[in-house]
Amino acid sequence: MRVLIMNYYPLFREAIASQLLKVVKQASIFEAATPEQAVALLEIPTNFDLAICCIDEHVEEHQWLEQLRNRLPELKILIILEKNQLLKQLNQQLKVDGFLEKSADIHEVENALKLILMGECYISPSLLVAHPTLDLELSLAHTQSSIKSLLTPRQLQVLKLIAAGCSNKAIASQLKCTDGTIKLHVSAILKEFKVNNRICAIKYAAKAGLISTF
Repeated sequence: MRVLIMNYYPLFREAIASQLLKVVKQASIFEAATPEQAVALLEIPTNFDLAICCIDEHVEEHQWLEQLRNRLPELKILIILEKNQLLKQLNQQLKVDGFLEKSADIHEVENALKLILMGECYISPSLLVAHPTLDLELSLAHTQSSIKSLLTPRQLQVLKLIAAGCSNKAIASQLKCTDGTIKLHVSAILKEFKVNNRICAIKYAAKAGLISTF
């Protein structure tokens, strides 16, 4: 696992890295003191699995995170910030997996890391009190990401064409493959969604936000 930690203070980065290594023994940790250094790390030919950062309210401070998210859609992101910051805006832009308040102790940090790496979401209780609607928004974003990760890029293409009303034959023609291949993709989609037919699959995908029309 490759992890990127961005914070201005070395002691903070070391503390986060120490907690992370308790959860993931073999983690490769990259540190950045500034957003500029974080952007420079994006030039390294490697993929990050988790990004942990402490940011303020300035838009330019998290533009590098948007670049990272665009490059790695399945990246897990944990943001550490003050409880009065604009969490909703950050979540809408980045689809964050967790928010920690800066006052969190080492035990809360460790628990948050465990949950996020298990595919769950985490929000500090103090942040939930300050932002009562964030829990639902974060869960919905996470659900969409989790469901999307169940499907291959080709299956997502097939799903969108199914939603557009295309038959298996029409999908096969458009994707330049056989009808049998499309049938296998459709069966895999139904299995992953745990539904019995295409209509239910479309409803499920629309509810999860994978497709925009129904």
